[in-house]
Amino acid sequence: MAEYLLSMEEAFKRFLPGVRDVAARAMAFSGLDQFKAGIVEGDLVIDREGLVLTSEMVPAFHDAPLGALFITGSLRAPKATIAEPDIDWSPLLKIKGNVVAKNLCLGGSASEIDGDVTVSGVLMGYYNHGQMRIRGKTRAPLVLVSDYEFIFEGAVERKYVASWGGRLNIPVDYDRDHLDRILAPEVIDETNFIHDGVILDRLSRGLADSSPRRRDRHAGAAASVGQGRRASGGTARAKGARRDDRQGRSQGVRTAVRSGPVARIQRRAGAGAYKQSRQETAKLDR
Repeated sequence: MAEYLLSMEEAFKRFLPGVRDVAARAMAFSGLDQFKAGIVEGDLVIDREGLVLTSEMVPAFHDAPLGALFITGSLRAPKATIAEPDIDWSPLLKIKGNVVAKNLCLGGSASEIDGDVTVSGVLMGYYNHGQMRIRGKTRAPLVLVSDYEFIFEGAVERKYVASWGGRLNIPVDYDRDHLDRILAPEVIDETNFIHDGVILDRLSRGLADSSPRRRDRHAGAAASVGQGRRASGGTARAKGARRDDRQGRSQGVRTAVRSGPVARIQRRAGAGAYKQSRQETAKLDR
C-alpha cells in the first residue's frame, strides 16, 4: 500500500477525470492551492474501535490540509464508527472499492463509493452540506437520514429507513412524524428532530444498538439507536447535548478538527456559492 499527497488538480485528473470544476466538486471555495489530496493505493485497513474521523484515517496525512482523500482499493474498518470531521465542510471521500465498517456516519462532503457498503450498525447521513453516492450494493440494518442526500445506484438491503427531511431514492419506512416509533427517546426531541451529535457520541462509545425492538403496539418492529442502560445523570447529559444540536452543530465531532491544518483555512462559502456547488455536484457526479 502506497500513501502520498498530490495537488487537488492532479488528483482529480487521475481519479475523477470527468469533473470540470474541481473547486465546486470539492466545495473548496477558499482556493484549491490551500489543500492537498491524500492518495491511498490499495486497501486501507483500520483495526481501531470507536470514532475514527475520515481526516484521521491515514496517520501519514495527519498534518496535511486535506481537501480530498482517494482510496483506490477498499476501506475495511469493521470495529470503527467512521465519521466526517465537520458538518459544514469535510474532505471529499472517493473510494474505488468496498467499505466495511461498524457504523458509517456522513456529513460535510460530496463523496462517493464505487463498490459495496456493508455496515453492521447504522449508515447515517446528516446535515444538508453533504451528499453520498454509493454505486454498489448497500447492506445496513438501519439507514438514518437527517437533512442529507443519499444516492443509491445499487440494491439496498436494510431493515429500516428512517428520515427527517432526507433526500433519498429508496422508500422511507419512518418519516419525521413517526421517528419516535423507531428511535430511542435519547436521540430525538419532542418534535422528533434527530440529535446527530448524541447519536455519534453513543455510537462511538458502543452504547447504540440497531437491533429491532418494539416501541409500542402500533409501531411494529423498530430499531433502537441509543439503546443501552443509562447511568445516573444520563438524561441531563442527553438534554445538554440536545441543546447543542438545536444550534445545528455536531459539537463533539467539530471540536476534533479545530486545531488541525484545515481549521486554519477559510473554507465556508456564502449561500450562493454553496448552491452553485450542489448544482455542480449534481451535474458532475453522474
